[in-house]
Amino acid sequence: MENKNMILPIVPYGHSILRKPSRPVPAQWPELPALLKDMWDTLDHAGGAGLAAVQVNIDLRIFIVDTGADSVPPIKKAFINPEIVWHSAHQEFDEEGCLSIPGLQVEVPRAAAVRLRYLNEQFVQEEEYFEGIAARIIQHEFDHTQGRLYLDRLKPLQVQMLRSRLERIRKGKLSCAYPLLEN
Repeated sequence: MENKNMILPIVPYGHSILRKPSRPVPAQWPELPALLKDMWDTLDHAGGAGLAAVQVNIDLRIFIVDTGADSVPPIKKAFINPEIVWHSAHQEFDEEGCLSIPGLQVEVPRAAAVRLRYLNEQFVQEEEYFEGIAARIIQHEFDHTQGRLYLDRLKPLQVQMLRSRLERIRKGKLSCAYPLLEN
C-alpha cells in the first residue's frame, strides 16, 4: 500500500473557524492517526514550526509542534486536548509568524515558560514544562485551539498598522508557497 503525502489547505486569516474554541477530541477517535499524518505532511510542506487542527479546517483541540533539530532539546510531537496549567509571570518578546497569516512576522509577548497538560497520541495524559522557543510555539498553537490569534496579543495600534496587509490575506490577494483554503 502506498504511503502518499496528503497536503491539506491552510485556513487563512478571516475564516470563522480560527475564531472559535475547538471541540475536545473524543477518546478512541478512529480518524486521529490519519489526521495527524496529514497534519505532519502539511506542516512539513509549509515549513512551519507548529500547526493546529483548526488551521486545516478541523474543529478539534489538537496541535503539533516541530521545533527543529537545532532546538535544545528538539521537540516533535502531537498535543491532544491540551491545557496550559501554569505560565511564568516573566514575558519575552520575539518575532512570530503564522501559517494562517502568511508573510507577516511581528514581535509578540509570550510567557517565557509554561506547563502543559495534554493527551499523547495513545490518549495517555502527560504534563510537561516547556521554555524558550518550545514554550512560544506551544502557546501560539494553544491559542489556536481557543479561537485566538497572535494578533490578539498586540496593542490595538499595532494591529491597525497591519490592517491593509491583513485585509489582503482575508481577500485572498496574495501568493503563498502552500495551498490556502478559500475564504
